[in-house]
Amino acid sequence: YEDFIERMILKSRKGSTELVIEPQLFVKLCRYAQRHPDEKVVLVIDEINRADVASVFGELMFALEYRKRPVKRVYSGKSLEVPDNLYIIATANDIDRGTFDIGVALRRRFAVVRIDSKKEDLEKLLEDNMNKVNKVDPKVKSDAVKIFQEVNNLFRDHVGKNGIGHLLFKEVKDKESLKDIWDYKIKPLIDEYFLANGIISEEDETKIIENTSLEPKSDKHEQT
Repeated sequence: YEDFIERMILKSRKGSTELVIEPQLFVKLCRYAQRHPDEKVVLVIDEINRADVASVFGELMFALEYRKRPVKRVYSGKSLEVPDNLYIIATANDIDRGTFDIGVALRRRFAVVRIDSKKEDLEKLLEDNMNKVNKVDPKVKSDAVKIFQEVNNLFRDHVGKNGIGHLLFKEVKDKESLKDIWDYKIKPLIDEYFLANGIISEEDETKIIENTSLEPKSDKHEQT
């Protein structure tokens, strides 16, 4: 809230200290949009569910739903009014754990558009990566696509939605880098969601990389 709406800060002036309330990003954007009613002002919030949204937004939760109806800010007591020409676009990875659920109260104030990665997105990414270092290795490319599809099938079967995107493979350029992505990013994710909860077995997990050039790790110890 102190970074997004307004904050209280102690300032030294002429030998004395006083408490000053300063407007922050969102209040400044509202003022700008009000001064420029013919412009479209857009705020993009990446990974909005990485914070306790209710605490960050505060009275803005009400102001978002009822545009042009002023609400009082907590610290200053001054009004906050969200003009119609201010737009908010927010992204959220809804498969992430350990993040604050944005909840129904905030979700119903947004139009929700789900964007899933496609096989074609991954294929293009891999081709671009491999062309930079040497040439496209068809086997590595097909292995990565198989893992991508099998893991997302697993998530869809048990969670109801895709679990990984194509950008998880952004460092893949050869067999070794693909193995690293599997061993240290994708496999731990599967372990946390499915293996630890007894939803699948180690044998089921190993089947994901069957018929690929990757081999299961023999060392069962995990080191962070």
